[in-house]
Amino acid sequence: MNNKTPQMTPAELKAYKQQQPGRPTSSRIIGRPSTATPPPAPQARSANQFYIGIDPGKNTGFALWERRVQGIPGRFVEVNTLTFWSTIRRLEKLVREFGAAALKVRIEDVRANKPTFSEREGNAAVRERMSQNVGSNKRDCQLIIDFLDEQRIPYEALPPRARAAGKGKVQASYFAGMTGFPTRSSEHSRDAAYLVAGL
Repeated sequence: MNNKTPQMTPAELKAYKQQQPGRPTSSRIIGRPSTATPPPAPQARSANQFYIGIDPGKNTGFALWERRVQGIPGRFVEVNTLTFWSTIRRLEKLVREFGAAALKVRIEDVRANKPTFSEREGNAAVRERMSQNVGSNKRDCQLIIDFLDEQRIPYEALPPRARAAGKGKVQASYFAGMTGFPTRSSEHSRDAAYLVAGL
């Protein structure tokens, strides 16, 4: 008695495999393609598409200006007053969304401000407090500039009052009339806005 298992011919083997649902027709194992969604890439933007004005301090003025593009007039996207850390987080978010090359920061360089004041500017306690505020603002300014360098965000450090054609503080009504930005604004945010308005 012959117990040898009969062998299939190549044609019979091919037909058998085609009848088996879900089985590969090749002995090669092919990996299943990944269904994971890749992280979104930053939106393509031209260089310096957004200008950011920053007036450093305990209450940091922050203004985001979108430049004129293909006949569409430039506009303020944001005019706000932030804390130091809120400013850093806002910059980080803009870098993630648009890339560092799409941004250009113009920051008021308060490091040039004098740390001491004359007797005509108040009593000793007032002068001491003013000096401390100047020192704190200088520190915040330097840290923001260090962050811009680290993130490779283009920036200009401008001397104080480099806004509104050399004018001083800007009133809210004048600012609203000149920029068309309707929301309420603080003195700090208006100072930041005038660093970038119309660019």
